[in-house]
Amino acid sequence: MSRMSEEITPWLLQFESGKKWYNLFKSEQTKTIYIERLENYCKTVGKTSDELVALKVEGLKNINSEKEWQAEDLLDNYFYSSYTKLTIHLRALALSAVKSVYKANWRELNLNVGSKIELPEPKKRWPKLGDILEMEEAMIHRRDKALLWF
Repeated sequence: MSRMSEEITPWLLQFESGKKWYNLFKSEQTKTIYIERLENYCKTVGKTSDELVALKVEGLKNINSEKEWQAEDLLDNYFYSSYTKLTIHLRALALSAVKSVYKANWRELNLNVGSKIELPEPKKRWPKLGDILEMEEAMIHRRDKALLWF
């Protein structure tokens, strides 16, 4: 685990919802990345993980009121406001991390939250004629050369 996440972990584990969430992860890398994203979100919106879950619970108790979707609105405002200067990849990581906190505490968010966050399609690289000729020269068998040109 990175030194940064080692410093954040005690902060997270003081909250009941944070403990439930933290114990679900098997991969240390996932823990490191998700903890950092969650801490950034919590500090930006001024809430703890327990307070985030409480927002969702309050919304579930107040159906058909302005409080019903307050947890989802808070997350959407975080992503789409001008004060959040995150790259699209960090937004996708933060979305996964925050949604997983709610899910770990049996309070899943609406599926539409963060729906505008889509990772761009990676650029496709088509080999140039020179690349193909270079690969052909490296091949020993005629069968491989034929497959290359096919």
